[in-house]
Amino acid sequence: VIYTHPKVLETAVVGMPDSLRGEEVVAYVTPKDGSTLTAEDIADFLQVQMAKYKIPKAIEVLTELPKGPTGKILKRVLRDRASHIGEDDPE
Repeated sequence: VIYTHPKVLETAVVGMPDSLRGEEVVAYVTPKDGSTLTAEDIADFLQVQMAKYKIPKAIEVLTELPKGPTGKILKRVLRDRASHIGEDDPE
């Protein structure tokens, strides 16, 4: 559903640890060239397109998704990034 947003170039969805449910969904999105996109834009779009419980708990807009040498999106890198969402930054 995220790919149907007119400003989305790429997206990847991964799980992040959740103490209550075991895992929650996190979506990473990159905008098309020349487009401005926020997490709120995606959340608002998804609220119209799908049931509330299916909307990712966190949405992060990145300039590019991490990829391997063959161009495949590295979800393991995104999972690691998601596992730190909500942690306080000690710096």
